[in-house]
Amino acid sequence: MSELSSPDQIARHVSKGKRKGDERDGTPGIVDSMVFMPRGDWPRGQGLELYLSVTWYGCFAGELEEKLAAVTAALKSRLPGFDDERSRLGIVTAGVVHEAAALRQKKLSVRIVDPDVDVSYAGIFGMDLEDDLIAQELARRAILFRPRL
Repeated sequence: MSELSSPDQIARHVSKGKRKGDERDGTPGIVDSMVFMPRGDWPRGQGLELYLSVTWYGCFAGELEEKLAAVTAALKSRLPGFDDERSRLGIVTAGVVHEAAALRQKKLSVRIVDPDVDVSYAGIFGMDLEDDLIAQELARRAILFRPRL
């Protein structure tokens, strides 16, 4: 699996129920830290979620609008019921993930899940249910954008 470097940007889906307000594009919002926590039993019956799914924003060509549209398309293909109007894309760098992990003296990995299948599909590996401090820092530092069609 291909590890992403510190400046690489990743996007996490933020649903309407996991944020407050109607922030402007490119600004931090008030994001529920649960967006960045692994699920305790996912897929159902399989135990702790192996990784937090993210989209590698930097693998797409173009300027901001084209990249946001490509990330939106990738998320829509992976998430049934993705809501273009109410969802947001929370963007952080792999470096921010590593900085947040340092708050708990923990090493996390941000890498492509399966480069032979989809180079944009990545994951944050190594989190557990005790990593609420890491999740809070990621939620605080995420820059939010509206999905593009």
